[in-house]
Amino acid sequence: MRALHPDKGLAYLCQLFGKSRQAYYKGQKVKDHRIVFEEVVSELVVELRDKLENQKLGTRKLLPLIKEELARQGLTIGRDRLFDIMNLYGLKVRRKRRRSPRTTDNTHQYRRYANLVKDNPIKQAEQAWGCDITYIRLKDGRFMYLSLITDMYSRKIVGYHLHESLSAEGSIRALMMAIANRQYPQRTLIHHSDQGVQYCSYDYINTLKNNGISISMAAKGSPHENAIAERMNDIEARIRAGNTPSFS
Repeated sequence: MRALHPDKGLAYLCQLFGKSRQAYYKGQKVKDHRIVFEEVVSELVVELRDKLENQKLGTRKLLPLIKEELARQGLTIGRDRLFDIMNLYGLKVRRKRRRSPRTTDNTHQYRRYANLVKDNPIKQAEQAWGCDITYIRLKDGRFMYLSLITDMYSRKIVGYHLHESLSAEGSIRALMMAIANRQYPQRTLIHHSDQGVQYCSYDYINTLKNNGISISMAAKGSPHENAIAERMNDIEARIRAGNTPSFS
């Protein structure tokens, strides 16, 4: 206000807010004390982290240590106040964003197959299966991997398996379930997937060949060629939202 009205005296400006000059000076004193207190606390945070050789020491662990130091000077501090000061001085520990796990590894030397479903209209059930892997984040931070096989005509999940790793075993179990559930075994069937190592592995390819299933793969780096991917993303979103998908 003084900067906006340099021609007005302090007494006049204080009257505009219904305050006295004594109240103004008292407020300035309190403000100065607060700034000094914040600087003392921020320096304590830096000193304690250096002393304990832990630059990632967070608010909860720092609080009792800082309380002890301040108590010697007759001062106190609460958790929220400490949090605010650390935030103000840029001392908060930045948490690393948890990256989503990769479910596809196509940097392998296995044989890759052509796309048989591209420009090939899907007109009946068990004409083509779309296959993919998604992940489920557990409450403890771990991940499990869900292998899914979906009929591309009916959009019905015909095989699935929840596995702790990305080994081909989980995908093969989902495939075996789908084969066992076939309703039209006489029909020519195409298995369509990405070029992930699970689907290109010898055991997986041999399982397809032994059951007379044609092999189709989306081009490397072209997820849009895997028509079932949209369905997989929908299932993943519902799982994360806490809605269990139907595997009928």
